[in-house]
This record gives sequence, C-alpha cells and structure tokens, in this order.
Amino acid sequence: MSRRDNLDLLVVALLSLLAAAMAVLAAPVPLRLPIGMVAALVLPGYSVSMALFPPGDLDRIERSGLAFTLSLGVIVVIAPILNLSPAGLSPDAVVVGVTTVTVVASAIAWLRRRIRPAGGPLFGIELPGRQWLRAPLRPWMAAALGLVGVLFVALLANGVAAQSRNATEFFLVGSGGNPDGLPARVTSGTPSSIAVGITNSEDSAQPFRIVVESGAGRLGETGPITIGAGQTWTGAVDFTIPNPGRDQDIRILLFTGSSTEPYRSLKLNVEAFAPA
Repeated sequence: MSRRDNLDLLVVALLSLLAAAMAVLAAPVPLRLPIGMVAALVLPGYSVSMALFPPGDLDRIERSGLAFTLSLGVIVVIAPILNLSPAGLSPDAVVVGVTTVTVVASAIAWLRRRIRPAGGPLFGIELPGRQWLRAPLRPWMAAALGLVGVLFVALLANGVAAQSRNATEFFLVGSGGNPDGLPARVTSGTPSSIAVGITNSEDSAQPFRIVVESGAGRLGETGPITIGAGQTWTGAVDFTIPNPGRDQDIRILLFTGSSTEPYRSLKLNVEAFAPA
C-alpha cells in the first residue's frame, strides 16, 4: 500500500492536532470554530469507522453517515469518563480526549490497512454485525442523518450562545484598566500582586474565592468575595513565587461557593528574579 493510500488518515490526524492546538492557544474564533466543528463532528467518527471498516467495506454515503454518528458517540462515551477523572469535564480535557481518540483510531486504521487486504477479514475473522452496513442506505436514511446533523449543530450553537450570555466573567486588569500593565517580572520570595475582575452574570449574589497556583504549589489566595447579581468587582490578589526562573506559568483560579473545582481560570507567564 502506497503512502498516497494513507493520505486521508494523515490529513485526519494533522487536522485533529491543529484543531487541538488552536483551542488550547485560544486562536481567533472565526478561525478555530470551523476547524473545531470538523474535528469534533467528523474526524473522530471517520477515523473510528476506518479502524472498524477499512476501505472496501462501505461506500461514500455509508462512510459519511457513520462518521457523523460515531463522532457523536465518541463525545457521549468520553464525557462521563472525563467527568470522573481528576481533570474533570473541562473544555481542555474534552479537546484532549477527542484528539486522542482520533489519532489513536487513525493509527489503528493505518495498521489494519497494512495487515489486511481491503474488503477481506482481519486475521481471517469476519466481524459480526456488518452485513447491514454493506446494504446501501436508503435515501430517507441519508436525509434523516443530515437532518439530525443540522438539528444537533443548531442546538449546540444555541446552547453556546445562551451560555455566553449568562457566563460569569473572570478577567485580568493591568495598570490603567488594561491588561498591558500586567506584571511580567517579579522578585522571587517577595509578595507581588495582580489585579483581577469578576462580573457576576448569575441570577443571584454569589461568593467567590480566588487562588493563585503554579507547579510549585499554591502561591496565594483571596476571598471569599460576595458579588451581587449583575455587579462587577475588581481587586488585587497577592501571590509569592518561591524560586527564580524564566517563563513560569501561574494559574489564577476562580471558585464559587464551597466548590473544589475551578469555575473559571486564567493563565499568566512571568519571569521571577532572585532578590538583590
């Protein structure tokens, strides 16, 4: 089998990794949204379908319908698993989970193409439950899959829009009210401070707590702070970096009530100098 025969798997894996990188690096929404939709609703199912049913088992219509259906199935399966994991059901965890499934399934599909002729059984074993997939899909079934896809995307977009309207904002504030004055250099072992803001978009007053941490552990904490519905609070959060070093990532975590899971999070890269 030539490299060209595996080009689709290579493209799928690269697109999935590109979408993950754009999500983690917070690329502009008009750029990352279309690639992210494809990476979530098409690529996982396509790679899994290729791992289960290599070329020759399905036609294009069957492959397209199965790709979308399996993509939704991947999300449904990994969501409760991530929710039980230490990482939790966070956006970054979902991105990593979907990307991992896509890349691993692409690797399995590539391996199956090397050891199994197209259309033939793997190791001489015919997988059960495949005969129905060999029958051509009826036009109404293809239309139903398309309608389900349109409805799912519409509901997803509506949910994202509603969540964005009601989401509590957590942001960094630099000198002069803009983030350009954020501390990029601090002195290790000496207390420093950073200004943050919270806009409570919930329906009632909420108590918030702010924690600053890094790989070295907890660096500082502020709160609880009670903010009324629709109100904005800004204030300083003190933290101390224990060791000098460049490119130290610190996370500013926002907690609500007595929850132990972060409600919002921010990242800041600083350079810590040794005291004179």
